[in-house]
Amino acid sequence: MSDFEISSLSGTGPATIRVKPKAANESESNKEQVIKVIVQGVEREVTLVQKAAPKIVETWGTYFSITPETTSHTFDGTKRGETLEIGVYSYQQKFIDNNPQDEYRAVDWKVESSSDWLEVTQEIGEANAAGKLTIKTKSTNQEHNPSNYDPLERTAIVKIISQQEPNTEIVLNITQSPGTRTTKYGFEPTPNIPFPNLGQNTSTAQISNVKGYQYYLINGIQVAKFIKQFKITDISKTIEGQFSGGIGSEPIPFKVWLTDYPSNIATQWVSELNCVGHLQTIMSGFGGIQVTYNGYINDNGNQSVQLNIRLGY
Repeated sequence: MSDFEISSLSGTGPATIRVKPKAANESESNKEQVIKVIVQGVEREVTLVQKAAPKIVETWGTYFSITPETTSHTFDGTKRGETLEIGVYSYQQKFIDNNPQDEYRAVDWKVESSSDWLEVTQEIGEANAAGKLTIKTKSTNQEHNPSNYDPLERTAIVKIISQQEPNTEIVLNITQSPGTRTTKYGFEPTPNIPFPNLGQNTSTAQISNVKGYQYYLINGIQVAKFIKQFKITDISKTIEGQFSGGIGSEPIPFKVWLTDYPSNIATQWVSELNCVGHLQTIMSGFGGIQVTYNGYINDNGNQSVQLNIRLGY
């Protein structure tokens, strides 16, 4: 069957023969046909070629990016639960003969983190919509120099990795700034004077090995403590007060005083307190209040400190 239309199959004298394809060639190969023209016994052949339809080239372009485009972020070292949200574009777009089409498909991506102080979660987007990466701090930053307890920043790397060849990586450098160091002063152990036995109105307790301390805290958490000399400037005072008597009952008075303490503790630096505590009251049962003596810790001058003594059990 001929694939071409021929305008004339015979004639006399000079003539023009017009040939055209009957239809477009939608096959993947060329179509050929040979026509013969015979004039006064002389034969000539003409080969007609209809080229194959151009091959449609379909490709997919890969896109992988984040918003905002920054690859570093610093969290506040004094806070926990801070979050950073990053939009992740990971998709492919269809092209026909290098012409973009309005057709997209999402490309999976994964996250790798080197940190145990970050919580990382991901949401994959649909089509060409952005997914979401959420980075959250689990704790405040307690990192410090072990030689001087100065707070230090800490760093971590979070990688966003495309699951489409060639598996492009976006590396995020995450920092948490140094925490805040504070200093406190106190005594250990906390002395306790029990209530008198039933039928008695006075009790005593040996208070031993009480030492003064300087504490370093980072973001409120203790990281170090050091023994320091101290004074108790009002150790000779008698403290009077009242326990609550309960609903419908009168308050119950008490007195507290200390004896057998170092004679120079009110005016000279000492390293340890050993003394006897006395409690006068008719209260019994469980306690729940403290009395306070005032003094100083020897740390680059006089640092105010309080010695608290528990009453009861």
